[in-house]
Amino acid sequence: MRHRLALGLIAAVPLLAACAAPAADAPPPARAAAPVATHPSAAPASCPITRPPDPPFVPPAPYPPAPRSVHHDKVWYGTNELWTWLDADGTWEMARDEHGLFDKSFWWRQGYDWRTETTPRLRVTGRRLDAPAPAVTTSDATNGFEQDMGAFMLVGLELPAGGCWELTGRYHGTSLRLVVWVLRWRP
Repeated sequence: MRHRLALGLIAAVPLLAACAAPAADAPPPARAAAPVATHPSAAPASCPITRPPDPPFVPPAPYPPAPRSVHHDKVWYGTNELWTWLDADGTWEMARDEHGLFDKSFWWRQGYDWRTETTPRLRVTGRRLDAPAPAVTTSDATNGFEQDMGAFMLVGLELPAGGCWELTGRYHGTSLRLVVWVLRWRP
């Protein structure tokens, strides 16, 4: 698993280069009264997905105020100390193989220097909220840079199944939690 994720992460950095809040340890925000169901497999009401913050989180310069439009309906989520992006509807589509579902998880921090910290000490953990399941398997973090995304940290995630998942990123004494409805990507 680690070799597959490591190779995928190594391959992702050149591919990305080619492509032209909440308090630390706070529980995920409460669900909005009216669900946002823009995805055909929207999260059920029983999954307390993380909603886009209101007002929106805007990262510090030089990061863009919103994720690039090529990344669909993603929004920034977090604080200057640690942030990520998530789909506005709370879903996360992942690819599937014989081991489960997998994808890359992108993280940012004000002042992160991808050239000097090539192996960031970012750790991401996860647990399924709606059913018993083994924990999330992760790769070691790596670094990346893209002109219109800035410097970022990247971790490979492998989940045994879809469903309601709480993910927590930890980096330099700061943690950020979010809840997503994970489903299989369908091309």
